Amino acid sequence: MVPKIIEVNPTELCNRKCSFCARSEDYPNQDLNFDLRNGYILKKRLQEMNWSGSLRLIGQGEPTLNKKLVRIAKLLKSDDINITTITNGDFLHKMDKEYFEVFDKITVSCYEKENFEKYEKYNVEVRKQWLPENNALFNNCGGALKSYKKIPMQRECYTPFYRAYIDWNLDVRLCCHDWKYKHTFGNLKDKTFKEIWYCKEFQELRKQLSDGNRALASSACSECNANGRMNVRTNTTDGKSTFENWKYDIL
Repeated sequence: MVPKIIEVNPTELCNRKCSFCARSEDYPNQDLNFDLRNGYILKKRLQEMNWSGSLRLIGQGEPTLNKKLVRIAKLLKSDDINITTITNGDFLHKMDKEYFEVFDKITVSCYEKENFEKYEKYNVEVRKQWLPENNALFNNCGGALKSYKKIPMQRECYTPFYRAYIDWNLDVRLCCHDWKYKHTFGNLKDKTFKEIWYCKEFQELRKQLSDGNRALASSACSECNANGRMNVRTNTTDGKSTFENWKYDIL
């Protein structure tokens, strides 16, 4: 089963160095951007598998710093594809009407209480994540954030079952939490999405994660303290959770 959520990293640029982010330490700030050429390739790959779901233009930078973000969103959007993004809100005042119309939802992660009312006037969802009291909401970026205490996780992680992460250059990566190792399974320029999603290496990693063996799955997983859980519903026909059905369909 293909994922219902695909995250695409629009840019490696960010204007902030938040305390909960690997950028506050030694993660590089680079002018690397998802462009329209890659947008057309991704669109083709999604059409090949008749994909529908939630396409999130979010990643390891500030999405609004990609100058082609609106054009990319318009290119990828369809009746069956819901387009969303998450921003720090610093550049909302520079966005024109088209920016607010093309996205099905724009979420602002608001880290300062004094900015809350400023964002409310826009047609956006404002997520209250005041710092530093909400630092506990965040994880250690797959071990990349050294200042965060490493908490060994000997429990299953569901993320690579239901959510895909595509980097700015069309690399299909392990997940959004892997800032440090950038574990990659293939590139959409060379392979179809399904070829990468169901490749042997990815399948073996999922098997380890589904058994709670993070240390055996990958270096990124062994250092990651992300919850990895999924809100699941019980299927009344067979008594299994949504995740359990996905797990057996994939593995």
